[in-house]
This record gives sequence, structure tokens and C-alpha cells, in this order.
Amino acid sequence: MLANAVELTLLELLAKLPLLGLSPLQLPGTQEVVGRRVINVAGRVLTVTQAGIPLPTILNALVSGKKLFVSGMNFGDRATIYINEEKQKASNDDGSPSTILISKKAAKKIGRGQTVTLTVKNADGLTSGPFSFRRPD
Repeated sequence: MLANAVELTLLELLAKLPLLGLSPLQLPGTQEVVGRRVINVAGRVLTVTQAGIPLPTILNALVSGKKLFVSGMNFGDRATIYINEEKQKASNDDGSPSTILISKKAAKKIGRGQTVTLTVKNADGLTSGPFSFRRPD
């Protein structure tokens, strides 16, 4: 890192943009995708609403026993996992509540080798884009 440089997370950067008189929607690499904006900063992609509010974003999922673990960004308290548009009970991880959701029994709804579409919906109604997940054989 350069001397006197400050390292910011993507969300910290977005929070500081108003101080510079900028909106997240003015960043280079921003493009509109069906009423949402996709921002690409240093290779990290963040999807926001038209108002610049970060949407939940699924980055990965895995199954362990009966549990489904969904990792990503911007998961709110009481966020819910959906499998093929069917609501599943979920809870935020105690150690990483905004990035990991756990559904204790959802994996039973995904057969081995089956591909499903996952989404995350925050309590405020903001919903992630679809994430295709294939359970290993």
C-alpha cells in the first residue's frame, strides 16, 4: 500500500461519497440493470437501488447436512432465504450477521445434483438478484 493511503472497504467508500459531492451512481463502471445499478469498484461488484442503497448480494452457498449456508453482503437482521421463490426459515450468523445466513432445514429441500435459484430478502423488502446453486451429487 502507498504511504499515506487509506484502505477502505467498498461500503466505507460508498458512505464517504456524499462528502465528495458524489453519488454512488456517478462512479465509473456503474451501469443500470433493470431498475438497479451495478457498481464495479476495484473488481468488487455491488448492486444498489436507484437511491444508492446497497442490495443484499449472494456470493456463495453450501450445504452441510440439513443446513444451507448462504454467504454474501448486505444481509439485514431477520433476512430470509428463498429457494425457487419458496420462503425458508433462516437466521443471521452470530459472528458475521451481515454476510452469512443459515437455514437449519432448507438443505432437505434441495436434492443431490439439483439446481435451484436462491434469493435473499431483507426485512425492509430489499431483495438480492437470483443466484443459481447446484447441490453436489
